[in-house]
Amino acid sequence: MIIDNLTDISRYSGISQSFAKAAEFLRTHDLAALPGGTQEIDGPGLFYKFNWGMTEPAVDRRWETHRLYGDIQCVISGCQEIGYAHIDGMRMDESGYDEKNDIAFCSPYENSGTYKLILKPGQFMALFPQDAHKPLCAPVAPERIHLLVVKFLIS
Repeated sequence: MIIDNLTDISRYSGISQSFAKAAEFLRTHDLAALPGGTQEIDGPGLFYKFNWGMTEPAVDRRWETHRLYGDIQCVISGCQEIGYAHIDGMRMDESGYDEKNDIAFCSPYENSGTYKLILKPGQFMALFPQDAHKPLCAPVAPERIHLLVVKFLIS
């Protein structure tokens, strides 16, 4: 997991070619002006999901992990609390892994070490397959959020 300011995202371009392309996209586009929905950036291995939504109380949100793609989460407006934990401290839900959507839901083992982080406009959070996360939690009360999630293929 990486959390940093968007102005510094190029520092992490050495992670992978896919991450470097994602960083370049984020650095060179007016993120607030992007079309909503799901849009390819560079084929199916690099795309974004962009939506308006509402944060919710953390108890109403689910932990999730991905196997094939990493996430770069960027809040355009509003604020989100996001839970973070290493996958080793999680147990997979009975629903299992959804291959089509590259997602598995999970819950932490007791005393496994979970963290709450606040993501504000101008910051990004990069999450990898070992990073369980609980996005779109309300830091205080539910609020409207404009969230961009860039999905980059893990190679």
